[in-house]
Amino acid sequence: MNNKSINIRFFILSILALNYLIPILFFGNVTLFYHDALEAEIVYNHVIGKYLEGNKEAFSLFLNEQIQIEYLRRVFQPFIFLYVIFETETAYWVTDILVKIISYLSFYVLAKNICKEKYYCCLVGVLYASINLPTHIGLGFAIVPYLIYLINFKNVLRFRNYLIIIFAGINTDIVTIIYSIPVLFILSIILNDSLNIKIFKRYLLVILIFFASILVSNLNLLSIYFGNYEIHRLEFTKDYYSLTQFIISFFKNLFYIPTSFNWGFFYSLPILIFLPLLYLSFIFLKDKKTKFIFSLILTIIFLIEIINVEIFGQIKSNLLGSLNFDYFKKILPFIFCISILIILSNKKFILRKALIAAVSLSIFISQINSSIIPFYKKFILNEPNYRNIYTFKEYYLHDDYKKLKKIIQNEKTISVGIDPMIAIINDIATIDGYHNIYPLSYKKKFRKIIEKELEKNLVLQKYYDNWGSRVYAFQSDPNEILINFEEAKNLGAKYVISTQDLGVDGLKLVCSKCSKYVKLFYIE
Repeated sequence: MNNKSINIRFFILSILALNYLIPILFFGNVTLFYHDALEAEIVYNHVIGKYLEGNKEAFSLFLNEQIQIEYLRRVFQPFIFLYVIFETETAYWVTDILVKIISYLSFYVLAKNICKEKYYCCLVGVLYASINLPTHIGLGFAIVPYLIYLINFKNVLRFRNYLIIIFAGINTDIVTIIYSIPVLFILSIILNDSLNIKIFKRYLLVILIFFASILVSNLNLLSIYFGNYEIHRLEFTKDYYSLTQFIISFFKNLFYIPTSFNWGFFYSLPILIFLPLLYLSFIFLKDKKTKFIFSLILTIIFLIEIINVEIFGQIKSNLLGSLNFDYFKKILPFIFCISILIILSNKKFILRKALIAAVSLSIFISQINSSIIPFYKKFILNEPNYRNIYTFKEYYLHDDYKKLKKIIQNEKTISVGIDPMIAIINDIATIDGYHNIYPLSYKKKFRKIIEKELEKNLVLQKYYDNWGSRVYAFQSDPNEILINFEEAKNLGAKYVISTQDLGVDGLKLVCSKCSKYVKLFYIE
């Protein structure tokens, strides 16, 4: 390997750092595009970290003390100890960096056995590290390329191979990865042209070890799914496309071309990669084998999409009600990247430079996408008192909530117009929040607080009754508050944190200057 090649690859890898450097330059903090992480997942990890530090009362902050340790994902995964070693934001970004590095190395190891040009292996490996999101769910999808490598190209597994499989498995989220297990088998067949008995045996060995490791670190969730717990997921009602609607929607999205500028343009992988990949390969590739591979890949994508049609019906059980078939799509970034690599390795592909340009553009955009909207609002629109809610500092408002904590002390709160999980990460107890698993009985109790709001808004009613993971004090009209604060008090809340001046009988304003974003009320 010459110095020029090393420098080029180092430059490509260094592009990943832009995700952290650009927002620091403009906002002083790293921005986080995956908003669900801020709303819930990071808060869970924060509280788990406090529990592991020895604070046995840490979970009492959650949802009126309704959340048990068994209810939380990742509670027994070694990666969670980063939240013991570091403060919460640092722990998140260390996890983010580690998952991206492992994603790259994992894909690069596989890529070297498919493509002889190491530059392409590096380029597509960085693309995979860029789009393998979110990173807080662990190493499951980061290690997928490595598993494919072991299954297809490693004749004899060494001790270190087993250790890597086990380590990745115990740091994997079972909820999202489980759907990809059969897809890995299909991809192994495609890469080997046929079902080889040796490949099949290695697949079983690798997957069994991987899956067993996943089960060990997710035993708490299994105890919920297979136990006698009555959790809110028993009432999950899922809406599915009809088969006709699905087929129309699938092909409409497949051939979607943007007709006007919109933010979705920056985040849509099919526009930047999948269209050139799919259409140009069929037009310009003469290799029948490659075309056959893409036919199979397109079939996989179609089958992954069709999982959500109405033939699956409505499911009523802890385990099956918790299945989210949309998670099948999480394997798509790997399928896209492996497809791109196969095309680039074909010497007869005459539009290689154009595809490389598309891949490079996608990598760059993936590094700046979390900063685009904040930059536009702050520096182009010049919004007054702009709050960048994609950063830890601006989302969690630690300085503001410290003032609220001095008044609230150990009492419980309910939040109106602002995420109640912000209170939790600031050591303030709540009766509301965003939870993947909690008792069904509590969902019904909390409903009394928002009953009139739900009656007024059928969309919110369906959102809460058919899903309900967001146990929020919903409001339809800020000018007509129908939240029953007396019921909130009966459930345990003493204070209300609100973004607006609530002119409601029974509420006393106790702090209007604690924050420029929220006010604090006492429930009389």
